[in-house]
Amino acid sequence: GDISRNFRFGVSARRARYLNVYENQVRDDPGRDAKLDYPPLRLATFEIWAWWMQRQFPAARHWSPKYEFTAPLLNYYNTLEFLACLAAMLIVLTWLRRCDRDELPLGEKLSPRSGVIRAMLAFALLWFDPGVQIISHGWPSPNMWAMPFYLWAVLLCLWDFWFVAGVVMGIGAMVQGQLMLVSALFMLWPLFGGRPSRAMRWAAGFSLTFMLVVSGWMVTQRPDMYLPERVMKWTAVRWIVAS
Repeated sequence: GDISRNFRFGVSARRARYLNVYENQVRDDPGRDAKLDYPPLRLATFEIWAWWMQRQFPAARHWSPKYEFTAPLLNYYNTLEFLACLAAMLIVLTWLRRCDRDELPLGEKLSPRSGVIRAMLAFALLWFDPGVQIISHGWPSPNMWAMPFYLWAVLLCLWDFWFVAGVVMGIGAMVQGQLMLVSALFMLWPLFGGRPSRAMRWAAGFSLTFMLVVSGWMVTQRPDMYLPERVMKWTAVRWIVAS
């Protein structure tokens, strides 16, 4: 059911044109099963998948459980899973080096080998986690899309790239909306640490990315909600440029 719904919304975005889908939903007020609750980049992901499927299988009108239908999505999921595991490994390495350098209570002298082994354990624990295995390889679910964006944002903050971390979280929130539930962490973390400028850098990256993703709806509109053609809203463009 879930994967069929993903495909159906992807096809709808191709037919109605990507920017029109949400407005069509408001106009038509479909039932619960047909209600679109995807953030923009999640919808774009399934639109690209639907485009690929229709090119490879022109006669297909519905999703099929054949592996060939879902292979591109599974490869995408596996890539995100690998990136999440890589971030977990680098987070462990970063903290081990800090503890070793700063002579903290946890700052036991580690040999290079033991540090790498612990980092690889972090990688393996996430890679072989049963839940991650199921939703990455067996029952594709966008719920796991939040992991790489969150972990890489944490890692970039540890490396003091707060603006880039905000960009990563902005993209992630537009892919999987549940990331908004933990976005406050990246504001509270530097504020409690007495570094408000870091919070501002993160907020700037997050806000800029958010705005760029939704800019298509901000600067265009449909004069008639029953027509697919869009026109530029020059007043909005001027306000954005001025801001």
